[in-house]
Amino acid sequence: MLSLAYLIFPVMAFAKGGAPHREMPVHAKIPSSQALRIAQRAQPGSLLSMNLEKDEGHLVYSVQIMHPDANLMEVVVDAGDGRILSLNKVRPQEHQDRAK
Repeated sequence: MLSLAYLIFPVMAFAKGGAPHREMPVHAKIPSSQALRIAQRAQPGSLLSMNLEKDEGHLVYSVQIMHPDANLMEVVVDAGDGRILSLNKVRPQEHQDRAK
């Protein structure tokens, strides 16, 4: 299941402003598959999306997971060392804004 989800939802890298950035995956020290495992250990559920982003100067994986109780959760994993930087419930309005 994990590998299937990874194939369906490829990781996209985004620079500030939301524009795709081609060099960011090269700078990530942990692979996206490891970041996904870390995120799903912290927050079980189904993967909805996963992006590689710069957040306040740090390269992070932003992992959106649908929890079995139907709550959408965001797990932010440091792309350098795999630490979980935050785990938050995404409010429905935030989710709609991100989808635009």
